[in-house]
Amino acid sequence: MKKQKTSLSFIITTLVVGLVTLFLLWSTFYFFSLYVGSMKQAAHTSSEQAVTQASNTISNYIGDMQEIMSLIEKDLTKSGGSTGQTLETLCSVRSDLVAVYIYDEQGKLVDSHTGTHTLKEHYLKDLSYIELDSYSPGVLYLSEPHVESLLQDYYPWVVSVLQEIPGADGQKLRVVIDIRFSKISDYVDDVGIGQHGYCFITDSNGEIIYHPQQQLLYSGLKTEATEGLDLSHNGSFETEELICSVLALDNCNWKVVGVSYISELVTAKEMELVGNICFMLTIILLTTMVVSVLVSRLVTNPVQRLIRAMEEFEKDAAGYVYQPVEGTTEIEALSQSYEHMVRKIQKLMKQVRQEEISLRKTELKALQAQINPHFLYNTFGCHRVALRGRKVSGCRGDGQCSGETVSYQYQQGARIDPH
Repeated sequence: MKKQKTSLSFIITTLVVGLVTLFLLWSTFYFFSLYVGSMKQAAHTSSEQAVTQASNTISNYIGDMQEIMSLIEKDLTKSGGSTGQTLETLCSVRSDLVAVYIYDEQGKLVDSHTGTHTLKEHYLKDLSYIELDSYSPGVLYLSEPHVESLLQDYYPWVVSVLQEIPGADGQKLRVVIDIRFSKISDYVDDVGIGQHGYCFITDSNGEIIYHPQQQLLYSGLKTEATEGLDLSHNGSFETEELICSVLALDNCNWKVVGVSYISELVTAKEMELVGNICFMLTIILLTTMVVSVLVSRLVTNPVQRLIRAMEEFEKDAAGYVYQPVEGTTEIEALSQSYEHMVRKIQKLMKQVRQEEISLRKTELKALQAQINPHFLYNTFGCHRVALRGRKVSGCRGDGQCSGETVSYQYQQGARIDPH
């Protein structure tokens, strides 16, 4: 069985497509790595920006509480230790202020401003007072979110802000402002990092102050994804599944933690990018195959015509009429060389035929020159025998004559000697 040879068109197409494929795979892998790195960096930046935004908002809000504390301190100083109309006005104007309580150094409630709400005469536990071993003047202390426990028939979710203020008589007063925690929680809830990312607040020890899904955490139906991670340092870090950003507030001991998912910010975009790359690679490879086939045919088609011309020349070299093959400069040069070769071969063939014909004529003439004298001589010898009265039937070629009739038998190459 004849082994099938590989065509030039197939070699060119395979080589071009293979080289293009290798280049595309290498460039795709290289740029894909760069793209994934940039996406992760963008995810870190997005998470940090979201946490910074939430931290700045909460810090500004707590800064407002500091200004209110300064205003209360001035009011207490001017009034000689007794509160005036300023606190009542604040509680009426600021909807986020639930109540203002003033305690002495022993933690006893000495004054309160509750706006339109009534203070309870008896309460089980004062959740608004922040009890510490020591207090630093001018420092704000924030409690964990809790239910207001000092007002009648009014139980909003609040956070207490405490600051120690010197009184008019040299005593230290501790002013507590209960503010609606919804103002802070709304800021945190509005911060989104992707579709499923979120922020929450912790204290300096890592205990959760507020979480968007706090009820699920308390009920044990959900666990925080950052559980077990070290959140004591500011900055951004990455795990296998999460990107966490931590930023401590300047005016309190709270920290804002942002959580985003790599599968959402990076992996999903990676899959989208891979799909687009596969589509583009398919289009590029198909285009490359078509172009390479067309380019290869510019070379192989003229070569195929030359091959067919050679086959026709082999079948009928004498009657073959060559038709020039058009193509590239190299193909046309090859076609002209082949045409010149065909004409030279045909000329040589014609010359050889003429030489053969001349040679045959020469041989025939030489043979005739050898035969004619012997034929005449033998013929004359037979007639001479007949004249002597002998019956001659013919000359046998061995020089003897016999028979009744005089005749002549001649075999080419035989010699008849006279009798």
